[in-house]
Amino acid sequence: MEKDAVSAAKHPDRKGLESTHAEPSLRAASFLATGSVGIVPLLTERERQQLIEIATRLTLPARSVVYREHTPASFIYINTEGVLKTFKDLRSGRRWVTAFLFPRDVFGLAKDGVYIRTAQTITSATLYRIESHVLIELLRRDAELQFKFLTKVTHELREAQRQTIVVGRRDAMGRLAMFIQQLECTCCDRHNARDVELPMSRSDIASYLGLSLESVSRATAKLQRRGIITFPNRHLARILDRAQFDRLTKAL
Repeated sequence: MEKDAVSAAKHPDRKGLESTHAEPSLRAASFLATGSVGIVPLLTERERQQLIEIATRLTLPARSVVYREHTPASFIYINTEGVLKTFKDLRSGRRWVTAFLFPRDVFGLAKDGVYIRTAQTITSATLYRIESHVLIELLRRDAELQFKFLTKVTHELREAQRQTIVVGRRDAMGRLAMFIQQLECTCCDRHNARDVELPMSRSDIASYLGLSLESVSRATAKLQRRGIITFPNRHLARILDRAQFDRLTKAL
């Protein structure tokens, strides 16, 4: 059952400097030649403190609705802990999962003043909520921070383009493997780590990949039979054959 985020966080508190909770931060792959490879932290300590001063911290349980599509977009959110998803309910009654959100992701961008997707927590999550007009004023005054947000938004655009490429594959096994690779790059600190967490449900994965639940189940079985990936449980993928996995994720 979906929970409303407002009732789930009756007493959101301002985050002080003395708090031990995770601070708001951003992470993205830069479009400049910085010498760093992959996803890197973007904010300085000063910039994090600027965001803390204008933000409200929310701690939400799993399955809480943060906001719903077509409602006024009054806030922008930074995720610091937990996993969320955005989705759109279609006229057919189906639910289209459009994105998964991880720590250091920004969400709540709008079109014509309203949210274009519904955002919901998958796990318990800690978010920083910032009034849109307050953040806009801060970005107008701080060109460097504005550039950091531009870098993050550009990164999210790349991820959306990647989803289009993944869904464009004809084979379900290849789509699932590329999705696991995407999670590995997003969530794992070490590229050679074998275990990749899958916090979302199989039905959410199927919706995100444009597949039926049965197709996802068959793809997982095929990956296991070929000795490429095993699934010790429904929320964990273990890469067994890195060479085969890399070949599969590069094949289009």
